[in-house]
Amino acid sequence: MLSLALASLTLSLPPPRAVVSFELGGVLWDPSMVRSAVRAELQPWLRTRSRVDRLSHYEPLDAYEQFETYCSEGAEFGMMNPGIQAVQREAVRASVAESGMDDDALDEAADEGVGVWTSAHDAYAEMLLDSAAVPALERLRDAGVVCCAVTSGLGDSARTPSLAPLLAFTLSTYEFTIGASEAWWTALQVAPMKFNPPAFGLPQIHVGGAAEGGLAALGSEKSTLQTVKTIAVGADAADAPATARVGSLAELPDAVEALLRS
Repeated sequence: MLSLALASLTLSLPPPRAVVSFELGGVLWDPSMVRSAVRAELQPWLRTRSRVDRLSHYEPLDAYEQFETYCSEGAEFGMMNPGIQAVQREAVRASVAESGMDDDALDEAADEGVGVWTSAHDAYAEMLLDSAAVPALERLRDAGVVCCAVTSGLGDSARTPSLAPLLAFTLSTYEFTIGASEAWWTALQVAPMKFNPPAFGLPQIHVGGAAEGGLAALGSEKSTLQTVKTIAVGADAADAPATARVGSLAELPDAVEALLRS
């Protein structure tokens, strides 16, 4: 009887009105603050991985710099190692590669480092979440909008307690073995299929900032297809190509509503 009641309730819910995807860093949290906090934990941890007494003054390479190097290689690296954690793993491995470890020890450090790095990132992302993020997402949910995250960063809504009930999933652009210039468009085309049930044919809006680069990618020639409207959040994203702009997340629900009515 309970299952029938739940099924009836589900069927009685109105269909969603639109899909809104969010970049994470630069929109829902300040990526520079998260990065600084994580680096303060990660780099000392990497230093302890040398395991070589003669290298008591050994300083590992900066893991974030290594990460950015691999990310900038785009499709070539992604085709070999799809998934953001594969990029992280190579960054950790490269950071401690000069420590004198053998290959097995390097692999062990890389695997452990991904866990340390990801855990620290998730903890600080939650801690530094924009105070207007949850209220804005709740307003969108109550207005019949389904939300998700599309990111080229390290975050995941499923690992961020405040966001998990409000964002259906996080889709990383590094899950696709394609060129970096195509990754954002591909992710946004795939996103409606990942909802349950799939959100085919609904209006799509992508919300971005200045950090991750999705707005820049969507402002390319393909934007003339006008399949996805965009909203830039914050003064730092003032130069990013977008359909609409808001100063803060508090203004976002009204901006989404205006675009849906236009």
